[in-house]
Amino acid sequence: MSASQQQRESQYQQDIEHVFDIAHAEAMTMIKIPEDRQFLNDQRHERKMYMSVEDKELVQKQERAKRRRTAEEDRRKKAAATSALETVSANVVDITSDSSCESENSEDNFEPSQKSLTSAAKEPTMKPETSHLFTKHVTSALDRNKISDREAVRLMVPLAAAMGHDPSSFPLSRSTIRRKRMKGRVEQDEAVRAEFHPECSLVVHWDGKILPEIVGAGHVDRLPVLVSGEGVDKLLGVPKLPAGTAKYAANAVFSMIERWNITDKVQAMSFDTTAVNTGQKNGACVQLECMLGRDLMWLACRHHVLEVMLAKVFSLCFGPSSGPDIAIFKRFKPTWNAIVHDNYQVLEVKPAEKELRETTVAFLNDPKVKDLQLRDDYQELVELTLLVLGQTPQEIHWRAPGAIHHARWMAKLLYAIKIYLFRGQTDVFKLTKKEETAIEHFVHFGAMLYTMPWMKATMAAEAPGGDLQMWKDLEKYQVFDQQISVAGRKVLEQHSWYLSDELVGLALFSDHVSVEEKAKIVTGLSKEPGDRNVRGNATRISSQASLGDFASRRTMELFSRLQIPDTFLAHDEAYQRGRERIKALHVVNDTAERGVKLFEEYNQIITRDEEEKQLLLQVVEANRKAIPTETTKKAAVAAVSDY
Repeated sequence: MSASQQQRESQYQQDIEHVFDIAHAEAMTMIKIPEDRQFLNDQRHERKMYMSVEDKELVQKQERAKRRRTAEEDRRKKAAATSALETVSANVVDITSDSSCESENSEDNFEPSQKSLTSAAKEPTMKPETSHLFTKHVTSALDRNKISDREAVRLMVPLAAAMGHDPSSFPLSRSTIRRKRMKGRVEQDEAVRAEFHPECSLVVHWDGKILPEIVGAGHVDRLPVLVSGEGVDKLLGVPKLPAGTAKYAANAVFSMIERWNITDKVQAMSFDTTAVNTGQKNGACVQLECMLGRDLMWLACRHHVLEVMLAKVFSLCFGPSSGPDIAIFKRFKPTWNAIVHDNYQVLEVKPAEKELRETTVAFLNDPKVKDLQLRDDYQELVELTLLVLGQTPQEIHWRAPGAIHHARWMAKLLYAIKIYLFRGQTDVFKLTKKEETAIEHFVHFGAMLYTMPWMKATMAAEAPGGDLQMWKDLEKYQVFDQQISVAGRKVLEQHSWYLSDELVGLALFSDHVSVEEKAKIVTGLSKEPGDRNVRGNATRISSQASLGDFASRRTMELFSRLQIPDTFLAHDEAYQRGRERIKALHVVNDTAERGVKLFEEYNQIITRDEEEKQLLLQVVEANRKAIPTETTKKAAVAAVSDY
């Protein structure tokens, strides 16, 4: 900053305070009216005068509004006076009739004067408060049902009248309702935080998602952060990230668990197996462990691993894609309404595959699978798999084909099974010989090897045994299709997370692992551990491998982290208690996906304030837990009373 530069800036600041003078050079001589000359001179120096006219239209609006308010106030006073007069008159009649016998012998009869009636009528009545109408149940219901403040006004006026109130006695304006809802969100958020004191070990879940900005155009990285445990399933928040890097993700997760005071309770992480999370040096998981100052259990999402496998097999069968949509599915979708659903062809099962088919059918028909409250697409996968294997389910819901892009990964198997079932209806949809071969190979893999592990993926106790068994099944599958067998095993070897000495102990609580196999795990607990490898030990996977080969002394850390006493191996009561805790352990990241879905629903509605948006999510989540969608009227009333 030179002296000349400073001088120019100072001069500019002085000049900018003066008006840009476009008056005539001889204006002061030409102007005849003194007031006009005075005004021009004022504008050229420190201005004191201004030009303006009275806004008559605005004044009229203000006067009309004032008259309406006055008339409304007079009407309310008149109604209150009439109501009070009627009440006093009724009391007089009651008192007179009740004391008629006594008044005959009484020297002082009760005769209210007109003065007393008038004074009673003039006593002000209590004005109803909106707090009686906008309880926490009402405000949370408005938020859950995505009702805006303006829509709430139109809704609450007839409701107040239906409940016997005079709507005009309530200040039911948009701004009033907005303030009540904001206050209710703060109070409910404080109540939720005060009541959230989990005693069990927790698993923290997160899943990044690019979503539209709350205000303005563009997109932003969001990271829903949730925790789960025994009887616990809680959304902590959905913070906005400056970028979707591992550093920002780890910082967001740590700040959330620290804000909710549960840093000592978090013992495990559930995450998608993307590089940003699983990087060995700078991944989000590694950085989060450094921030907490201790090791955590790495519960890689088993569904995500199986998604990678399905995508690999699909590319192998159909070849690389040339666009965002899958061409064969795009052709099939418009023909759905013309297909005869009762005319389908099932999969031809070879004699060597009958045992595997019977195992899959028996598992999918197991009542435990039906009690899992499956998502619609999961339920459709189960029904289609049973159908293509020749087992007619009790009820089949034919759903029209939906998304056809690659991101909708499950659509690949759902579409393929439907195309295979109706491949004989060539007059509606015709396949080339190459497409028919690819569809058959892909559906054969999906029905025989994929659906059952997918449905088992949510069961923590089955994770180690399920991964090892799937690898062995893929090895046997090379008799039918060597390429798919090799590709599937390669994916599984790169994601053998649950075949690590830290997590193999989950199999001790499995219903499908034999007693002999569990005994080998117990024997392996005495082995010295090697270097920590949370990604599993792929080098030990073989057709002769057992779960006991992966166990070591480090396996015992699993039980201490989950607060399972060491005596569970000798005492049945402790074992059953540990079994319940393992059952509550989430080894898939569907929990975080529900957080993503929740924020997507409320991203650009109700409020555009970031802090208010986080409060809104807490209110909606609490309302959903208190009053589930499927509850009956009686159950809902009970839930509200408890809520």
